[in-house]
Formats: sequence, C-alpha cells, structure tokens
Amino acid sequence: MLQNAAQDSVIANEFGIDSLDCMDYQTFIYRIEHAADYSSNIARHVIMLDESKQEIPEDVLALMFAAGTEAVDSYAKAVKAFFSKDVNASNEVLERQRKIEKMDQEIASKAFMSKQKNALTVCAICSIREDIKKIADCAADIAEIVINRAYKIAI
Repeated sequence: MLQNAAQDSVIANEFGIDSLDCMDYQTFIYRIEHAADYSSNIARHVIMLDESKQEIPEDVLALMFAAGTEAVDSYAKAVKAFFSKDVNASNEVLERQRKIEKMDQEIASKAFMSKQKNALTVCAICSIREDIKKIADCAADIAEIVINRAYKIAI
C-alpha cells in the first residue's frame, strides 16, 4: 500500500499522507519488524539456555536485564514519539542510545571476565547482547525519522 501511495498522490491523499512521507512510514514499519525479530531471537536464546540447564552469571544477567529494559523503554518512547511527532522525546531516545552502548561494553567486559567457559552460554550472551543493541538501534532510527520529519516541516 505504501509503495502505491508513494507512486500515486491520489492514493496518498486517500490515506491522508503526503506521498513523500511514505518512505518514512516504510522505514518505520521495517524497524518495527526488525525489533520484533530481535526480541524473538532473545527469547529463543533464553529458552535454549533453560533447556540445556545453562545459566548466565548473575552479574552479567543483571546488566543484560538493565540494558534490555533500557532498550525496550527507548523503543517504546521512539514509537510514541513517531505518532506524536515529539522531537524532545526523540532526542531523549538518542541520548539513551549512548547509555545503552556503555552498558553493552560493560556487559562484554563482565561476560568475558567471568568464569563462564561453556561455549553455549558464551554464544548466547553474545547473541543476546547484539540483539539488545539492535533493538536500541531500531529505536534510534525511529527517533531520527521523527527529527528529520520535524525539520522537513519547518523548511
């Protein structure tokens, strides 16, 4: 539908959008899909660890949980900012991105310094870390769309 609206201004008008905005909406939709995929990957790794009776060290798990919570909160804020066109909230999402990156570095440091030598657990930690970062990246991408759209309107 969005591709049709991008190519045909009559269809875009029926949806109440500018045909040029269709790319922003398409990118927004892709980021939602990607965030869902990353969340699914995290769940898959948690289930795999549980089934194999492996555990992430408590200190690493606490950091991963905090980073994951921050990433999901940031993502929710970005989606809300997209619909409300809230540039201030988008800027907050981008600031959170830096915090999540620092948390990720701390997770990596603790994970590799831990006594955990089980390859399955180490691989799961790395994968979950990466998916948390990618969810935060999706949030940042959505926030940037909001900021770019606000700037475009101001011109």
